[in-house]
Amino acid sequence: MKEPDRFRTCGSSGGGVVKMLCGKMPFQPGEGGNYALAVMHMTQKPPSLLTHNPDLPIQLDALVQRCLSKSPEHRPTAGELAALIRSIVPGSIASEDSDRKTSQEA
Repeated sequence: MKEPDRFRTCGSSGGGVVKMLCGKMPFQPGEGGNYALAVMHMTQKPPSLLTHNPDLPIQLDALVQRCLSKSPEHRPTAGELAALIRSIVPGSIASEDSDRKTSQEA
């Protein structure tokens, strides 16, 4: 079995975050079905989270856009993603995990 890499993992994470915060995936198939959905994934920039939920931090929208980047090299690594989430959402699970590791190391 192939190890997951940051390119697929962060892209999937970005899609999951969109679903959690907006109630739907970034792209909807419409009349064209799965073929149209595949074309959208390859050619269109995902819509901003703020169009669905304007109360979200703009930094979170930027992070999700980066996770969903068409260029895999622009997506963050898992460590970068956790650090960015900590900086945007204080008290997040990522922050708690970091705090736990720090206290265990002491």
